[in-house]
Amino acid sequence: MMSGFFVSVLISLAALNVNPPEGWMQNEMEFKTKVECEAYIPEILPTIMLNIHNWSGGAAQILKVECLQEHEWFARNMGLGHLPPPGWQPKSTE
Repeated sequence: MMSGFFVSVLISLAALNVNPPEGWMQNEMEFKTKVECEAYIPEILPTIMLNIHNWSGGAAQILKVECLQEHEWFARNMGLGHLPPPGWQPKSTE
């Protein structure tokens, strides 16, 4: 079974001098189709922006918002140089 789609946000924390400076964050709500997920972005984006601002103390910059499947999100973060989080388990199965 293919996983669903999640609103995913590429952020930069370059202002905090972290390495790697960019990474993808992913919302918990799963959508069956990319079209459904993309239709939800305008509704959830203000909340995402506020949460990221509060979480980062205003240091994070949102670079991109897309709907990705979990395996895409994981691969993109690995491509940016991130390690898998300890104990990480997929939200959905493929």
